[in-house]
Amino acid sequence: PPHILPHIFEPFFTTKEVGQGTGLGLAVAYGIIKAHGGWIDVESELGRGTRFHLYLPSTVPQPIPSELPFEEGEIRGGHETILLIEDEPIVLELGRQMLQSLGYHVLTARDGYEGVTLYATWHSQIDLIMLDVVMPRMSGHEAFHQLRCINPNAKILLITGYSPEHVAAELLAQGALGVIQKPYERRELARAVRQALDA
Repeated sequence: PPHILPHIFEPFFTTKEVGQGTGLGLAVAYGIIKAHGGWIDVESELGRGTRFHLYLPSTVPQPIPSELPFEEGEIRGGHETILLIEDEPIVLELGRQMLQSLGYHVLTARDGYEGVTLYATWHSQIDLIMLDVVMPRMSGHEAFHQLRCINPNAKILLITGYSPEHVAAELLAQGALGVIQKPYERRELARAVRQALDA
């Protein structure tokens, strides 16, 4: 509907029910495109669909470093293996890239069920789990308990786009090592991950 269009790029704006999405996908896309000097347009017609137009400046291709340079005072990463469980595809990909730029090996899962299945197979090689609390199919709470059934000592760092005290308090009381709120920056991610791994 026309009255929704002006708000679709706002963080946490969503027309979905609670647990079906955080409203961060378009906000993250908008931020990435703006950071590259571009812009995004949208046209929508009820009953026919929605079309997005992305405009990015042309550049001469440059070699991409395997690891991004560290800012002064930034906590360095490591070479541990992290399982990232996140249902928002754009946030999952952005998180994977950030973690890899910090030197970590990253396994990804698109929901709790896939994450638990991966962990059951590779838990002996996974040093930390980053778990989105609100997900469809299998909630973060259910995934947390199943992960702990596989390994009672599993290190789990929570991720949420909602108020941490409302959605993460119970899991923090049950041994989760911390919570990082979306959208997060690279420095914030580096610090939270390093603290969880060293706990």
